[in-house]
Amino acid sequence: MQRSARESFGWCVRMHEHVSTIRGIEQGRARFAYDKVMEANQELGEQGAQKYKSYVRKLPMYIKTNGIGATLAFIKAKTRSNKEQGREQTKDAQDRGQPEAAGQEARKKADDGKVYACIYRQLGEWLRVKQLLPAEEKELVVAVVSLRSPEYRIITNEVMAFLGWLSRFAEGMIEGEADGED
Repeated sequence: MQRSARESFGWCVRMHEHVSTIRGIEQGRARFAYDKVMEANQELGEQGAQKYKSYVRKLPMYIKTNGIGATLAFIKAKTRSNKEQGREQTKDAQDRGQPEAAGQEARKKADDGKVYACIYRQLGEWLRVKQLLPAEEKELVVAVVSLRSPEYRIITNEVMAFLGWLSRFAEGMIEGEADGED
């Protein structure tokens, strides 16, 4: 059965509209990711930015292995535990009479927590911009783990796509590699 020229033209127009919509979504995602990598680069300093680059590169594999809920819980835990560990190590080192080593280790742990907090905040901002999470829910991980399965999959795909752009821009905009990557 052959299509008339009019039917073929209509199909081409619909396909072009579909491709344009996808291109628009990707461009919006890319623009937001670019802005967030610039923000992280300025906010975190050279070493923090290098860690940021390393962490956003690794997160998609964490999500594939553990799921988005567990990965967000891991990131959230890192934002808190690293600050607390830094304080504990400072106290331990001071008790051993090594205040300089304590200060360096505490700063490193606090910096890790700051990097993870930045990533966590950016993921939440993107999902709220896309209106995939309720604006009234303050805690990202709570909002995500309470979703039904279809919405959970949508969030997972959106975060994976966003992390892809973050990773690409971080790779191109942040020089060097983090020392002692976690």
